[in-house]
Amino acid sequence: MDLLILLRDAQTSSLLDAFFLARQGKRRGQEVAIVLTQEALVAVASGTYGWPRELSGQHMRYAMADAGSQMGLPVKGRGEGRQLDWRALLDRAAEEGIPIYGNLHWLELTGLRERLPASVRPIGGDELMDLLESSKRIIGTL
Repeated sequence: MDLLILLRDAQTSSLLDAFFLARQGKRRGQEVAIVLTQEALVAVASGTYGWPRELSGQHMRYAMADAGSQMGLPVKGRGEGRQLDWRALLDRAAEEGIPIYGNLHWLELTGLRERLPASVRPIGGDELMDLLESSKRIIGTL
């Protein structure tokens, strides 16, 4: 693994950054993956990703949806309901060959394993340790 991105907070902006970095690494021919843990994983399983205060206003949501659409990011809704679609972003990453893993320990602690989207694969134990040990570069923390 050339680049492993660990994401633990439940902010859509952090998920977007992870996607941008992973996508850029993939385009450069690197082997990349994203590991979701803690509240990032719970948000994916429960559908509760949010925006930080500075990015959460209606005007900002519209601006990001419009600019994101021009950048090829998935947008849901129309008119006043438009916004970037973080669920579709996970699917897009998987379609582009970027594996997304969910920390099995947190899935077991929270009881949310059965609610995990198909684009996120559980990983834990030796498999997670092997991934961490084999990664040349790790961004983020558990």
